[in-house]
Amino acid sequence: MKLILDSLLSFRFFVLLYLLPSCLAFQLTTFGPKNYAPDDIVDTTVNTVSPSNGAEHGTDIFNYEYYDDRFHFCQPETIVQQPESLGSVLFGDRLYNSPLELKMLKNTSCIPLCASHMSKPDIQFLKDLISQNYVVHWNIDNLPIATYAGYANPDNYQLTPGFPLGRVTEEGILLYNHYDIIVEYHTSAQNQHRVVGAYVKPVSRESKFENGKPECSTSNSHEVLPDQDDLTFVTSYSVTWKYSTTPWATRWDKYMHGPSNQIRWMFLLYAGIFDIFLIFIVCLILFRTLNRDIDKYNSAFLDQEDVQEDFGWKLVHGDVFRPPRRPMLFSILLGTGAQLLFMTSAIILFAIFGIVAPSRRGSIATAVVALFIVSGFVSGFVSSVSYKVMQGMLRKRNLLLTPFVVPGILLAGALFFNIVFSAKNSSSTVPFTSWLLLIFLYLVFTVPLSFIGSLIGFRSREFVPPVRTNQIPRQIPTQSIWISTASSALIGGAIPFVAILIELYFILDSLWFHPLYFMFGFSFFCFGILITTCVMVSIITVYIQLCTENYNWWWRSFTTPGFCGVYVFVFSIIYWINRISSTSFATTLLYFGYSLMISILVFFLCGSVGFFGSFLFVNKIYGSIKID
Repeated sequence: MKLILDSLLSFRFFVLLYLLPSCLAFQLTTFGPKNYAPDDIVDTTVNTVSPSNGAEHGTDIFNYEYYDDRFHFCQPETIVQQPESLGSVLFGDRLYNSPLELKMLKNTSCIPLCASHMSKPDIQFLKDLISQNYVVHWNIDNLPIATYAGYANPDNYQLTPGFPLGRVTEEGILLYNHYDIIVEYHTSAQNQHRVVGAYVKPVSRESKFENGKPECSTSNSHEVLPDQDDLTFVTSYSVTWKYSTTPWATRWDKYMHGPSNQIRWMFLLYAGIFDIFLIFIVCLILFRTLNRDIDKYNSAFLDQEDVQEDFGWKLVHGDVFRPPRRPMLFSILLGTGAQLLFMTSAIILFAIFGIVAPSRRGSIATAVVALFIVSGFVSGFVSSVSYKVMQGMLRKRNLLLTPFVVPGILLAGALFFNIVFSAKNSSSTVPFTSWLLLIFLYLVFTVPLSFIGSLIGFRSREFVPPVRTNQIPRQIPTQSIWISTASSALIGGAIPFVAILIELYFILDSLWFHPLYFMFGFSFFCFGILITTCVMVSIITVYIQLCTENYNWWWRSFTTPGFCGVYVFVFSIIYWINRISSTSFATTLLYFGYSLMISILVFFLCGSVGFFGSFLFVNKIYGSIKID
C-alpha cells in the first residue's frame, strides 16, 4: 500500500492533475470582445431546437440538432461543427456554422435564403414541436439571439433566448419562415464595432416563387402547415443594425433583467429572517438550557451527589458514542455528501467571481465535472475518517468502495438515460467518445485522489470520545410518535426545503427549458441559508432525541435534514404537473429519473451537513460534563 501511495504522489501524477483543466476545456471559441469593421462578416452559429415553457398541453424535454433532416432548415454549402467544451456536449449543445450572412452595419430588407420541401411525416413532427412551444437557438458573435417581451412599463421587460418555430392559431398551425433580425452594436474605436445585442422577430409569410425560384414574400397571408399535403416553403430574413450605448462588457446584463427578481428578493429576505430567528432560538434557548444543565450536573458531581437522579441527555453519556449500524454505508454517504458540498460551494463562488458564467458557454457544466473529479480527495478523506470514528474494521473495503458506490450508480443511470436520448435522436445524446473521456478522467484522477484521501484519513490521529462507552447498551425508553424518526424527518426536512423553494423553481426552469441562469447571488444566499438551516435542524433534533434518552442519534442527524431531498422530489412532481405534463413515456422516464438522481444528491448533501454539525454539538456538550 505504501508503494501505491508513493507512486500516486509522484511527479507524473501531479503533472496529470495540472493538465486536467486542459482535458476538460477543449473549446477553442474565444470569449473576449471581437471588433468588426464595416462590411465585415459577423460570426453566426446555430445551436439546437429545444423545449420552452408556456405549452398549454404539455411538452417533451428533448433537444434536437438544428440540422436534423426533419426540420428542413436552410443549410450552408458545407456544415462545420464548432468546437465545444465538455460541459456543452454533456448539456446537449451542438454548434454549427450558419447559412446567414450578416455584414457589420449593412441593413438588408428581405433576402430569400432557400426553398425547402417537407413531407407529411416531417410536417406532423414540426406541428408537434410547435404545439409544445419549441424554440430555435442562434448565436450572433457568441451572443444568443433572443425574443423581446415588453410590458406596460418600459423598464420592465424580459429577454428570452431563442425564438419559436411557429404559432398555433385559429386558422391552423403557422410556420415562422421569415426572420426580422435586429443587431445592436457599440463603437469601440474608429471603424471598430462590437455586437452588444441580438434580437429576432419571427414572422409567418406565405411563400412566393417566380419562375421556380424562391422570392422574399411581403404577403400578409401566413404559411399554414397543411394536414394532408406536402409543403414547399421559402425561408427569408432581414437585418437591421442599431447603435447602442451599451458597452461590450455589460451586453449580457439585459438577459438578467426580469420581473421575477423582486419576488426572489422578497422570498430570500423572508427565508433569511426565518433562518436568523432559528439560529436565535437555538442559541438563546438550547444553549442556555444546556449551560444550566451542565453547571447543575458538574456541581452535583463535585458534591458527590447521586448524579443518576438526574434525567435527560446526561444519562446516556455511556452510549452516545456507541457506533451506529451499517458504518460502512454511513461513512460512504458522508464522504459523497462532503464531496457534493465542496463542489457546490466552489461552483457558486466561481460563478459569483465571474470565473465561470453562462456567457462562457459550457463553462459551468465543465467546472462541475472538473470539481467533482478533483473533489474525490474530499470524499475519500471524509469517508475514511468517519469510518474510523465509527470503529469500522474493514478499512481496505471502505477505501475501495468510496469512489465507486454512489458514482457508479449515477453513471449507470446516466448511461441508461443516454440510450433513451439516442433512441429519440436527441442532441442531448452524449457521444461515446465523451463517455470514454469522462470514465478515463474519473479513473485517472478521482479514484487515485479518493485513495490518497482515504489513506491520509486512516493515518490521521485517532478520535478519542470525551466520554467512555459502556459495554452493555442502555435500554431506550418507549418513544413518542411525535419524536420518532419519521416525524423528525417530515418536520425537519421541510424547514430547509422552504428556504430554497423559490430558487429551486428557477433552477428547474433553467435545467429543463434552458433559460439562462445568472442570479448566483441568490444561489449564494440560498445555499448559505440551506446549510445553516440543516445544521440547526439537525442539532435541535438530536438534542430532543437525547433528552428522551435515545442515544441512536447518528443516522437521525443525517436523515432529518436529508429529508429535504424527498421534498425536492415531491416538488419535482408538482413542477411536472404544472409545467410539463407530457404524455410521452420517454419524457416521463427521463424527467423522473433525473429528478430522483438530483433528489438523492440533495439528500446526501443536506444529510452530511446536518451530521457534521450534530457531531460537533454532541462532542462539545459531552466534553463539558465531568464523568468519573
